[in-house]
Amino acid sequence: LIYDPVGIFVCGHAGVCASDQRDSHYGTDFYAQFIHTGCGVFYYTAKEGVLFGAGMEELIAYPPASLAKSYTVPRQVRKIAAQAFRRCQNLETVTLPEGLGTIEDETFCQCGSLKEAVLPASVTSIGSSAFRECTALKKVTLSSALEEIREYAFSDCRNLADIVIPEGVTSIGDYAFQKCLCLRKVVLPASVASTGLSVFRFCRSLE
Repeated sequence: LIYDPVGIFVCGHAGVCASDQRDSHYGTDFYAQFIHTGCGVFYYTAKEGVLFGAGMEELIAYPPASLAKSYTVPRQVRKIAAQAFRRCQNLETVTLPEGLGTIEDETFCQCGSLKEAVLPASVTSIGSSAFRECTALKKVTLSSALEEIREYAFSDCRNLADIVIPEGVTSIGDYAFQKCLCLRKVVLPASVASTGLSVFRFCRSLE
């Protein structure tokens, strides 16, 4: 394996690949898990410790060991990979760009310090467990274009107090708001055609 500082990983055809990248600030071998076996050349860009695909249109992973409290996703990003920010315990705010279509599965799962989520108007879907166990999350502003909230999306967001689900949402998945213990008020639009199992299970403060 060869690591080019520009962000090009060249992978040979002889066995398991592992990155020789070392970064004490972001953790040892942070990039290694994204390099596959025996498959030629992969192009990545690493900027301020954050891993992107070629052209920076996809954010692949944010380093969970980062001490930063805030992060602004570059405006050219159109996709954030599943689990990209998972377990980033120090992040309190993340600014998302217009043009982002989906919050993928487990994107912000277990970000224990995340306080607020504002989704750009372009987002149409929130994936499974996308914000699960974001225990400090108090405020969520959903996209006006949103169509679906999948299972466990906001499960265990214990400090979330209220949420307005916009007109146009047609589906809310199983346990989507389970154990949101401080949730007092939910506004549901007429457009919701289906709700899954126990969407508001254990929401003991719900009026």
